[in-house]
Amino acid sequence: MKKLFQRLKKEENLLITTMTISGNITRIKIIHANFFHDFMNDSMFEDNRKRTEKLLEKLVKILDAELKARLKG
Repeated sequence: MKKLFQRLKKEENLLITTMTISGNITRIKIIHANFFHDFMNDSMFEDNRKRTEKLLEKLVKILDAELKARLKG
Protein backbone atom coordinates (compact mmCIF):
# COMPACT_ATOMS: atom_id res chain seq x y z
CA MET A 1 0.00 0.00 0.00
CA LYS A 2 2.85 2.38 0.83
CA LYS A 3 4.37 1.85 -2.63
CA LEU A 4 1.02 2.64 -4.23
CA PHE A 5 0.78 5.94 -2.34
CA GLN A 6 4.37 6.81 -3.30
CA ARG A 7 3.59 6.07 -6.94
CA LEU A 8 0.41 8.15 -6.84
CA LYS A 9 2.28 11.05 -5.20
CA LYS A 10 4.97 10.87 -7.91
CA GLU A 11 2.31 10.88 -10.63
CA GLU A 12 0.51 13.78 -8.95
CA ASN A 13 3.76 15.77 -8.86
CA LEU A 14 4.33 14.98 -12.54
CA LEU A 15 0.82 16.18 -13.39
CA ILE A 16 1.30 19.43 -11.46
CA THR A 17 4.66 19.99 -13.20
CA THR A 18 3.09 19.29 -16.58
CA MET A 19 0.22 21.70 -15.93
CA THR A 20 2.66 24.39 -14.78
CA ILE A 21 4.80 23.93 -17.88
CA SER A 22 1.72 23.98 -20.10
CA GLY A 23 0.48 27.24 -18.56
CA ASN A 24 3.89 28.82 -18.92
CA ILE A 25 4.17 27.71 -22.54
CA THR A 26 1.03 29.77 -23.15
CA ARG A 27 2.91 32.78 -21.72
CA ILE A 28 5.81 32.08 -24.06
CA LYS A 29 3.39 32.08 -26.99
CA ILE A 30 1.99 35.41 -25.81
CA ILE A 31 5.48 36.93 -25.67
CA HIS A 32 6.13 35.61 -29.16
CA ALA A 33 2.89 37.15 -30.45
CA ASN A 34 3.75 40.41 -28.73
CA PHE A 35 6.97 40.58 -30.74
CA PHE A 36 4.91 40.92 -33.92
CA HIS A 37 1.87 42.83 -32.63
CA ASP A 38 3.18 44.89 -29.67
CA PHE A 39 0.01 44.64 -27.57
CA MET A 40 1.50 44.24 -24.07
CA ASN A 41 2.22 47.04 -21.67
CA ASP A 42 5.55 47.03 -19.80
CA SER A 43 4.30 45.39 -16.61
CA MET A 44 2.48 42.65 -18.51
CA PHE A 45 5.57 41.95 -20.59
CA GLU A 46 7.81 41.90 -17.51
CA ASP A 47 5.53 39.43 -15.71
CA ASN A 48 5.47 37.09 -18.70
CA ARG A 49 9.23 37.43 -19.18
CA LYS A 50 9.94 36.46 -15.56
CA ARG A 51 7.64 33.44 -15.75
CA THR A 52 9.25 32.39 -19.02
CA GLU A 53 12.71 32.57 -17.46
CA LYS A 54 11.54 30.44 -14.51
CA LEU A 55 10.16 27.85 -16.92
CA LEU A 56 13.45 27.74 -18.80
CA GLU A 57 15.31 27.21 -15.53
CA LYS A 58 12.96 24.31 -14.64
CA LEU A 59 13.40 22.76 -18.07
CA VAL A 60 17.19 22.98 -17.76
CA LYS A 61 17.02 21.20 -14.38
CA ILE A 62 14.77 18.47 -15.81
CA LEU A 63 17.05 17.94 -18.80
CA ASP A 64 20.15 17.96 -16.61
CA ALA A 65 18.67 15.34 -14.27
CA GLU A 66 17.61 13.20 -17.22
CA LEU A 67 21.05 13.36 -18.82
CA LYS A 68 22.76 12.48 -15.53
CA ALA A 69 20.39 9.53 -15.01
CA ARG A 70 21.05 8.23 -18.52
CA LEU A 71 24.80 8.59 -18.19
CA LYS A 72 24.76 6.61 -14.93
CA GLY A 73 22.61 3.83 -16.41
